[in-house]
Amino acid sequence: MIFITGKNLIRGYINKVTEREMPNGGTVKSYKLGTREIKQDGTKVFSSWWFSTMGEARKKEDQLEEGKLIDITSFKMTNVSKKNDDGTWSRPFLDMRVSNFELYTLAGQQEPPEDEEESPFE
Repeated sequence: MIFITGKNLIRGYINKVTEREMPNGGTVKSYKLGTREIKQDGTKVFSSWWFSTMGEARKKEDQLEEGKLIDITSFKMTNVSKKNDDGTWSRPFLDMRVSNFELYTLAGQQEPPEDEEESPFE
């Protein structure tokens, strides 16, 4: 488990919000975050990350809507593996939980710049 805190750690667009029912009642929201990286040769690489919220982020998760641009300032990553009914272990997966974020706007806008070749919303 790794806790990371800082300023502007990850910036991305909320591409999707899902909500699922839990067996004990209640619901849990998950968010798909679209990020991009620009390589040295200028090509853009787009990635998607699923995360849930905890702590301060959970208190203000009503701000997390599709199309919003956010800066993640604190999160926890865990490599999770679960034991199957037959005693074997499942394939591990990355669990990312955001504990704090800030909404970000480009010059007061929440849309990607017009010159984008590919949309981070997809």
